[in-house]
Amino acid sequence: MSEKVLIFTHNRAVASSLAKALDQHGFAVQTTGNKRQMVAWAANADADYAFVDTTDDLGKGLALCEKVRHSDPYVWLIAALPRTCSSVPQAVDAYFEPPITFRKLYYRIRRLQQIPPRYLVRLGDVTFDPKHRLLLRGEDTIHLTPKEAALLSLLVARAGEVVTRGEIMRTIWNTDYVKDTRTLEVHVCWLRKKIEPVPQHPVYLQTVRGQGYRLVLPPESHAPPAR
Repeated sequence: MSEKVLIFTHNRAVASSLAKALDQHGFAVQTTGNKRQMVAWAANADADYAFVDTTDDLGKGLALCEKVRHSDPYVWLIAALPRTCSSVPQAVDAYFEPPITFRKLYYRIRRLQQIPPRYLVRLGDVTFDPKHRLLLRGEDTIHLTPKEAALLSLLVARAGEVVTRGEIMRTIWNTDYVKDTRTLEVHVCWLRKKIEPVPQHPVYLQTVRGQGYRLVLPPESHAPPAR
């Protein structure tokens, strides 16, 4: 299956050149100069890479990067940043300075292909892939029910925050009824058996008494954006 690349630029010649070259290298490509369309694509296209050209208007370009990241927390985000950009936005995984060429973009894609996806979450000896909703121990897949996968995805997306029982019930079970949360507690128990070293003494999936649950991730070092 071809990897998908989303491209945002107002320069039609650049868009056409990048799309043609990426297509020749086996990528599926969508190009646009419309910010709303780019955000919509990021939310629904399940892309592997998104490229944002910020050179026409740096402020609006950086804002678009943030919106793309919010729409798809799993996509690799590459940006063309002018020299006037004083710092690389946290949302950006790789960047380069103009002029925009296929060679520069392809080089960043190749570098990103060589490192683990940014969205993988390591919890001790297990790894959770929220994009594909897979829980892995080494090369072995640990079965998750759809509700378990949805619950763990929600907690990962809100890692470090307290997610209330009410919010979990509304999001996962589509109900505002929170007087009886035994179903939630059972699913939390099942998840702990799959992700915790000692389920009776949870390290990662913690109960916040009277409120809800919080997922505590182990400390990780993050590599700087690729140039």
